[in-house]
Amino acid sequence: MQTADDCFLQLATKIANQGKIYKNEYAARTSFLTSLSLFQETKYTTQFHSLDTMCNAAHLAEYTFQTLSSLQRDKTCTTCNYVNNRKFTAVSINVNIILHEGLQYIQESINDMRSTKQMCPKCDSPYKINEEYHIISYNNLI
Repeated sequence: MQTADDCFLQLATKIANQGKIYKNEYAARTSFLTSLSLFQETKYTTQFHSLDTMCNAAHLAEYTFQTLSSLQRDKTCTTCNYVNNRKFTAVSINVNIILHEGLQYIQESINDMRSTKQMCPKCDSPYKINEEYHIISYNNLI
C-alpha cells in the first residue's frame, strides 16, 4: 500500500527529473491534493469543482510527511530533569541568513536556530538539548 508521502515524493522526483511540469503532473498534483483531508472541496451545479488549498508550503510538508521525521529533539532540564522528546518533519532555520548570505549558508542558518537558549517550563532552568537528524532515502522512488 502506497502512502500519501510516497505519492508526493514520486511526483516531486518525476518533475525534478523532467526539469518542468506537464499536463499529466498537474493532474497528478490535483489528484494528490484532493485525496488529502487538509483541503476543502467545493462542488458547483456545473461540472466545475474548486479546491481551497490556502496553506503555506511548510504546513503542507508537515502534514504530508508526518510519518517521515527529519529531526528528533530530546530536551532534558539541567535542574529538575524534566524531559521533552519530540519528532519534527521540518527543520527550523534562520531565513534571514539565507536571504542575506545565500543558500551556501544553510548550515549556519540551522546552527543559528539551534543556539537559541530554551528554558524548562517547570522550573525555568536551561535545557540540555540533543538533536538527531535523519536522512530519508529517495532511491526507491527513482
